[in-house]
Amino acid sequence: MSLHARQVAIAAGASGELVEKVASQMVAEKVVRIDRAEEILKGFES
Repeated sequence: MSLHARQVAIAAGASGELVEKVASQMVAEKVVRIDRAEEILKGFES
């Protein structure tokens, strides 16, 4: 699941250390979707 989550994070626009942060949060939530990855990413960018 974590590899898939990393790929989804990258597809959502994450790069560098944010890839792992976004992927980890999705895995913890058990919600690995591009829309969720985009929401998480926006939270880190704020």
